[in-house]
This record gives sequence, C-alpha cells and structure tokens, in this order.
Amino acid sequence: MITMPVQESAGFAPSCENRRIKKAAGLAALLQEASRTGQQQEEVQCILDVQESLWECSVPEERLQKVFSQVFQAAGEHAPVGGRIYARLGNAAISNAEAEAAGLAPGAYVKVSITNSGFNMDCPENLTAETDALCGLTHRSGPNGEVAFFLPAVRSEAPAPKPEIEEKQRILIMDDDEAVCEIAVQMLKFLGYESAVSMNGDEAVAVYKEAQEQGRPFAAVILDLTVPDGPGAEETIKRLEALDPNVTALISSGYFDEPAVAQFQDYGFSGAIIKPFRLKALGAVIKAALTGEMG
Repeated sequence: MITMPVQESAGFAPSCENRRIKKAAGLAALLQEASRTGQQQEEVQCILDVQESLWECSVPEERLQKVFSQVFQAAGEHAPVGGRIYARLGNAAISNAEAEAAGLAPGAYVKVSITNSGFNMDCPENLTAETDALCGLTHRSGPNGEVAFFLPAVRSEAPAPKPEIEEKQRILIMDDDEAVCEIAVQMLKFLGYESAVSMNGDEAVAVYKEAQEQGRPFAAVILDLTVPDGPGAEETIKRLEALDPNVTALISSGYFDEPAVAQFQDYGFSGAIIKPFRLKALGAVIKAALTGEMG
C-alpha cells in the first residue's frame, strides 16, 4: 500500500518567494510532495489525477506547497484506515456567472481540487487569508468535502507541430496491490507512457507474450519483488528473458536492503524502484533503464 509519511509544517519562507512554477509537471510534482509532507495517517492513499494538455500558471512554489500541505493535513485528520484523498489538476474557464459565485474574476484558471472518499473534511482555518493574494479559493466542508484552488492561467505559445506522431512507449506493471497499480498507472500516464497491469508473474508473462505477438511490445516491465499468489520478480524475469533476451525489467520493493534490490544488476534487472513510488524518481529510473544509463 502507498503511504505518505508526515513532516511538520513550517511557515512561509519569503526567501523562496521568487521561485515560481509554470509547467504542468512542476505543479503536479509540487502537489504530490505536499500530499507526502501534509499527510498524517499512514494508511490513507493519495490519488493524483492530471488533465492532459494542462494550462500553465505562474505561482510561488514555496507558498503554494505549504498551503496544499495544510489541506492534505486537514483532509487526513478524519480519514479512516484505507480512506482515499483525491487531488485533481484540470483546466477551468470561468464565465461571468460562475465567477460571481466563486468570488473570482472571469477568465482561465488551473483548478486544483482536493476531495476525499466520503469522510468528513474541513477547510483549514485562516486558509482564505493565506491564499488571498495567491489564488482563488472555494471550499465545501463535511462528508465528500472539497477544497479547490483556482490558479490564474498564463498564455504560452503553442509548440511547433511535430512532423510525425510518436507512438508512446508501453510499460507493464506487475504488483498484487491494486492501489499501487492504480497510482503507478496514473504516474506513468503523466510521464507520457502507456501501461498495462498484471497481478502476478504468471499473468505478467502471458500479457508480455501477447503484446509481442500483436506487434506492440512493452518497452519495460516493473516487477514487484514478492507476490503472495504467484511468482515474484526474480522468477518472473527469468521467464521473460526466455521470451525476450533483451527485456528491460525494473524491480520494485518497499525495502532498500533486499539483495535483489540493492544489487539489481546481478539479478538481471535494469533498475530498482522503491515504494511508495515518487513521480520524479519513477521517471528517472525508467528513463535511465530505457537509455542504458544505469546508476
């Protein structure tokens, strides 16, 4: 299960005020980090969903992360074991009628919505004052509550069209934990990969073989070290190598000191990913494995 450890929240740092984020990737990474630092309950999952072609916005990074962290902390205070907090990034074009109801100026915004799976969620005290000069804010307390930030979008020149549409690389995930698979799929989508999921080694081998036969092979596979109902990473990679000697396989585990993780190359793997997955680290490990630049 993906868990988000808590760190104590600190005040705003004026020295970091000039550090601003614009790109969607930076905003998503900041939101993910805020969910990690603001979360208190170890068994609460944070699910991140990012709209494709997200608009850009220019906002102070340090201040925004602290505000987000406060909301995640408040959302997790009443969360039951196994509860979920959803963070969604999307484009929002606010009309005149909508603007008045939300207390915003009409225009284009990047909306950051933080909701939960049905438990009570209150808006942190003083949040309105802290976001006044930063962004728009709406909130709904109670069960199925929501805190929504509206970050003013900025115009950017559209990139020149590519001469050819590149097919996305495909990643196969093998993990018996559905929550881990769900988060991995979302992260891979954001990183620009297509993905498929298997729950054990037998299923992973079958899916990998079928993809080969269909002419849509996987660029890499992510294999969980241990799976209760079937072969884990060490046995599965041997079977995959029999199908494809050039398979690119990454091993995943929540433990750094497992031999197959610490010395992954000795076991035939091209990289190791520690759970819970982090967006930046996941992207870096996959890129290094696919380009042959292993650490």
